[in-house]
Amino acid sequence: AECRWARREFRVMFVGMTSDRGMLERTVVKLGGVLVEDPCTCTHVVMDRIKLSAKLLTVLAREEPCVIVRTRWLEDCAAQSTWVPTASDKFQVQDAAKQKELSEAMGTPFSLNRWWDRRPPGGVWAGVKFVYP
Repeated sequence: AECRWARREFRVMFVGMTSDRGMLERTVVKLGGVLVEDPCTCTHVVMDRIKLSAKLLTVLAREEPCVIVRTRWLEDCAAQSTWVPTASDKFQVQDAAKQKELSEAMGTPFSLNRWWDRRPPGGVWAGVKFVYP
């Protein structure tokens, strides 16, 4: 019997990559996933370091949670020829210096990997009013 995890649609977006994406992109396609550039449609963000960009900030502001993982996740998927669960700590993006910088700037502990567990009820824009001329 096929597990529910294996039937899930994988829409993968890369952010802030410094390593070669070629093999990683081929892995996504080989496993039946889709490469996307739109942060509003991705299910997984793959990065090798935390780089604040418009794409990542859009993902963090979304109402729907998105999985954010290191490139190692796709490397393991390639080695096993299947999508592997992302829950392992070895797939979590580790960048202590950047997380400390963001925590200080935000005035609250910041953990990219636990973002959806800690974000404000109603999303990041809850209670914010926008005024247009």
